[in-house]
Amino acid sequence: MSGLAVAIAAVAAASVVLAADGRLAPAIISFRNDATLLQARGMQGAPGPLVGELLALHGHGVTDLAAVTAEERVVLLLSDCLPTAGGDPALALTGISRLHVLCPLPTAESERAATALAGRGHGLSQPVRTLADVAPALTRMLA
Repeated sequence: MSGLAVAIAAVAAASVVLAADGRLAPAIISFRNDATLLQARGMQGAPGPLVGELLALHGHGVTDLAAVTAEERVVLLLSDCLPTAGGDPALALTGISRLHVLCPLPTAESERAATALAGRGHGLSQPVRTLADVAPALTRMLA
């Protein structure tokens, strides 16, 4: 992903961090050539620096969803779901009860991939085409 798609994903992730408001401490992982843990599950700090890191993310690089294992039971993936490295992204679903996918600026191919992956993860896929779509999509997914 790049450009506006990355901005949409960053704003969505920052929204989750800010809305958590100390009630939960989600793990936040970014992808750029490899998976980078921005916040470990259960760790909480001031949200400002993390939100700053999220909003400073740049696109491009490779995404290997199969390389990430999640201890969380519910996962919100912000991705076009077009794997650029590694194997089948569904391999990362082990141990996940529900995978929701927010798909920024989807093409027909990425929307199909996001829907398929979310379906395999017993979750919802929400296409997001503008920043105004972020809050309603998150509400539908996390309600």
